[in-house]
This record gives sequence, structure tokens and C-alpha cells, in this order.
Amino acid sequence: MKKILSIFVVLALVLSVCSSNIFAESGIKVKFESKNQVKEYLEKAKNGDVEAKEAFQDLKAFKKEEVNKVLKDVKLTAAEKVKSIKFDDGSEIVLEVKQNIDNQESSEIQLQATVPVEWSYLYQLKVLGIEVARYTVIMNYEYDTSASSKYCSNMTSSDAGSSVFPYTVIDKGTTPIKTSGSEVKCKGEAQVKVDKGVTFMNYTVFLTCYGYKDFTSNYSTYITT
Repeated sequence: MKKILSIFVVLALVLSVCSSNIFAESGIKVKFESKNQVKEYLEKAKNGDVEAKEAFQDLKAFKKEEVNKVLKDVKLTAAEKVKSIKFDDGSEIVLEVKQNIDNQESSEIQLQATVPVEWSYLYQLKVLGIEVARYTVIMNYEYDTSASSKYCSNMTSSDAGSSVFPYTVIDKGTTPIKTSGSEVKCKGEAQVKVDKGVTFMNYTVFLTCYGYKDFTSNYSTYITT
């Protein structure tokens, strides 16, 4: 009797393991191979297709653990301007620091004691080059036009998020850290997530942004939690 019971227990365990493997192997995996395919799946996701939503969930650029690995100690300077971090599954993180140019003539600038400037600090998510989400911090400040001065002042900041369903970017605002001095500084925060009825991908991006009179010294750092 004990022997028969033991056989049933072992058989139950084997069936359980096999069943688990079958369900694991049946998990939906999609390899994106063209921009048209990405667009097609974005449209499917928009219309509520669960498979399409899960396809984007599996991409490395949207997995918190993978993103934390590649963003560790990353610093992007205005001299470098753009940094692209590409994963082998076609997903990509793009970081950018750029000046939003105005049309002031250099002769006009020379007559001013201070000059206003505006800079953008960007965190962008793409699939095969197609943007699906972005978070931007805008920093405005003034710099002293005196040749001997490195002074910056009147720093203000704002942020904005945009995304394509099923992604959502929730901009949570910016915090001024230093509004005047040899450099100015602020921090922005955004929640990035994917939904399929319930949230199943979710992380927070923090951008810390620095501004200087010498724009090539401007830079930003990126952290996710």
C-alpha cells in the first residue's frame, strides 16, 4: 500500500513539473523584426489585445532590472548630446541633452546684462526606432554676459511625459535644487508603466539636470527605481 502511495506521489510531482513547463513554454514571446510589425502591435494593444501588450512588456528597455544595469553611473553631457543604449531585442533607451534655440542675434546678447536660455533633458524609449514613450525636463535660467563671470541665476524648471498606448508616462513634477551660482540644478521624476487592466511593468525615472554658463558643461544623470 505504501509503495502504491509513493508511486502516486511521484506521478503527481512529475505531472506537476510537466504541466508547469508546458505553461512556461506557452508564454507569449514576440520577436519584433520590422517597424511595420511594431506599429501593428501598438495598434493591437490600443484595441485591447493582451498578447500585444505582453509583447512590449517582455522588452529589456522596459524591464526595471535591465534598465538599472545600463543606467548605473551614466552621465550625459551637452558636449556628447545624445546617448543611445540598444538591447538585442530591438528595444532602446535614448538620452539627450540639448539647447532649445531662440533667435536672438549675438549683437542683441552683447547689450544684455543677462541672457535667458532653455535646455531639455530627455529620457526616451523606442522599439526598432519607433518612439513609444518619453520624459522631458525643461530647465530655464539666465547667465551673466560679463566675460569674467560664470554666474547663473533665476533657474526654473518643468517636465512633461508622452507615450503611445499601452505605455503611460506620468510626469510627477520637478524640484529646484540650486537656482543660482556657478551652476544651477533641478531634479525631475516620472512614472513609466505598461497596463493591461492591471499594471505589470512599472518603474520611476529620476533625471538630475545641471546648467552652466559654458553650455558644453551642462549634463544630466539618470536613475530608475
